Amino acid sequence: MENEKIKNGIVTFFNAIKHFGFIEDENFISYYFFIDIRATVKKNRDLRKLKLPEIRTKYDVGDNVTFKIRKINDKTEAFEIEYLGNNRKQSLVDKFAQERVLKGYLKQIGDMFYVKDIDTYILIPIEIKEIETDIDSVYTDRINQIVEFELHETDNLDKLTATLCDRKIDSICNKIKQCFETQEIIKGVVKQKRKCGLSIAMSKNSNFSAFLPSSQIDIKKNVNYDDLIGKEIELRVIQFNEESGNTVVSRRAVIKEQLEKRKNQFFSDLKIGQVVKGIVSNIQKYGAFVDLGDAVGLIFISELSDEKIKNINDILSVGQEINAVVLNIDEEKKRISLGLKQYLSLTPKIKIKPTGEKIDLNTILDAAPKKTLSRREKKRKISERQRQKKLTEQIIKRKLMEENNLIL
Repeated sequence: MENEKIKNGIVTFFNAIKHFGFIEDENFISYYFFIDIRATVKKNRDLRKLKLPEIRTKYDVGDNVTFKIRKINDKTEAFEIEYLGNNRKQSLVDKFAQERVLKGYLKQIGDMFYVKDIDTYILIPIEIKEIETDIDSVYTDRINQIVEFELHETDNLDKLTATLCDRKIDSICNKIKQCFETQEIIKGVVKQKRKCGLSIAMSKNSNFSAFLPSSQIDIKKNVNYDDLIGKEIELRVIQFNEESGNTVVSRRAVIKEQLEKRKNQFFSDLKIGQVVKGIVSNIQKYGAFVDLGDAVGLIFISELSDEKIKNINDILSVGQEINAVVLNIDEEKKRISLGLKQYLSLTPKIKIKPTGEKIDLNTILDAAPKKTLSRREKKRKISERQRQKKLTEQIIKRKLMEENNLIL
């Protein structure tokens, strides 16, 4: 007796060698089906002549189909199967990219164990290296129970595999939990690219992996991920779920902390009146920014030269290496004020103790072009310049002597 009602279902298993499989309907009831290859091939010849859609001889897990059911020898089976399409695998991968942990039913077919996703009903094989000596306690005793799992090989839908979240080695979980609570640095190896980030192997002896979002990879933009694959990097755990083992890490936090430490050390060693070397990184109307390595200093336009300057670009250029004197330090705001004209006013006889180098006035930059002045203006300008120069030298020398950095 045949039931003519058409049902919707999903192929949960198909054996391409023996041409049989199972279809599960919307009520989670499974139906056996078998494809008679000889009869199907013959029928397809007639359909081909009539230019009608042919009957499929092979199905994949996750295929959406319509079918009817019938009873043969007290057994119910599916027939007249019509293929509708298969987009479940891609939707499952997209879901995993967002949630990182999925739920499904643990299944066993023959000697293999599978996870059947709770939403798409797709059967995903468990990686063989996840199956160890304690099969009965971990897998067999939990058949048809809901488990949490992660996906692997997401770039190739035909090779999707899964691992159970609770198969993580306890020692690794304890270590990551400790690092999460104490905010200690932990090391991991970049395994592969994932959607919106990287997969990090946290142990060489297990499949425990963490997720490194693209926003947490570096403080710089446009980082080439390919250069990091296979390398061991330092990380900080920013999210850890003890029940599922879901772990999110950050490399950006470690880099930022290291830069901050170097910056604090640089400011603690820096003294007013000290001569520093740097590279001009940016020029604005009000002054020039100088990259000192672990910090950035600013030379205001009034501190560039005793002469009046209209355009800073006439004196400095981006990428140029210069020496300057530290005029002021604001440790709270991490700001450094520098002076170039103060450096120019120092005599060649002075040596600076921190660098041990004699100041070379041959590297001094030329001042801005001189204006045509009257004799009285020249006298006034010269006397003012000499007064300023003498005053500046006294201030700088006094500072250097106070800090025991000046050797005559």
